[in-house]
Amino acid sequence: MNPNHLAKLESDFHFGEIVSIVEIAEGVLNKNYVLETDIGKFFIKRIREKAINILPATVLVEELMRERGIPAVCMLPSKMGEKFVVYDGTAYSVYSFIESDRSHKYSFEDYRRMGILLGEIHKAGSYEIPKLLARHEFMVKPKNEIIKELEERKTRIQALPILENIDKEFLDYIDLKLSLISSVDLENHLANETLTHGDYHAGNLLIEARSRKIIGVCDWEKARMAPRAYELARSLLYISFAEEYTESTGLESASEVITGYMSVYPITKNEMREGLRARLHHTVCSVWLERHHYGLKDSRADYLVAHETRLIRDFVQGDFASKLVP
Repeated sequence: MNPNHLAKLESDFHFGEIVSIVEIAEGVLNKNYVLETDIGKFFIKRIREKAINILPATVLVEELMRERGIPAVCMLPSKMGEKFVVYDGTAYSVYSFIESDRSHKYSFEDYRRMGILLGEIHKAGSYEIPKLLARHEFMVKPKNEIIKELEERKTRIQALPILENIDKEFLDYIDLKLSLISSVDLENHLANETLTHGDYHAGNLLIEARSRKIIGVCDWEKARMAPRAYELARSLLYISFAEEYTESTGLESASEVITGYMSVYPITKNEMREGLRARLHHTVCSVWLERHHYGLKDSRADYLVAHETRLIRDFVQGDFASKLVP
């Protein structure tokens, strides 16, 4: 972190005396740090420039969800009452550091709790939404724009002097999406009815190690009005079909998430199918990985491209959707 910015943070917030600061895994929209002081630990986000404009909405959604009983992790105010600060064009937000189980080894009871909490979030976001938040809505680019960008990216990769293995993986990924996109209906058949978290997965949930209670939900930057069935489907893919998943364990844990969700906020099988269809179509029509690998040199895309390719094939060829919602 910029030493001058760190000094300003120490002056502007109730930190006490700084002992150490460590950079940890970064997010799509921010870099993350754990700050230790003589009075405790804090979690600091350095917000990427393109995301600064969404900070007022992030503050609002964190506080709204907290008021409605969701354990949303909220930004701490500065000494002047500001929820985020900007130094030399760089924005920072500060949170209390919450100790939690980060082993990512979950029982079926844990998965069910994840589903219950997602249902509670969607219920909390289903009424009286401030206009600032209601303006952020789920949408998909026109199909012709997506096809054009994918084809242009494919041409640029093929023109590289040497094709590395990762380049070949991206070519396979692009070919798979181009083969499916012509049959994809980009119309959203579900209403943008609920204020959703936007990135709900186990990594954004803080779980107390002994009680297994979910004590915090973080990273609300992608919150938006969207079909709740779409976010439920998206969450299933990131929670149950992440890493080196197997079909059997993935389907079993996903069933627990769905059971938990349904106990709080019932949803019809038809809506669930539509949500899964919408998520699969959004994945096929996304160019996020290509942009991050080739444009931003983001190494996370190197792992995700193989995973997304497998996920698309499993849900199309393996017909996972019908197994999740028979």
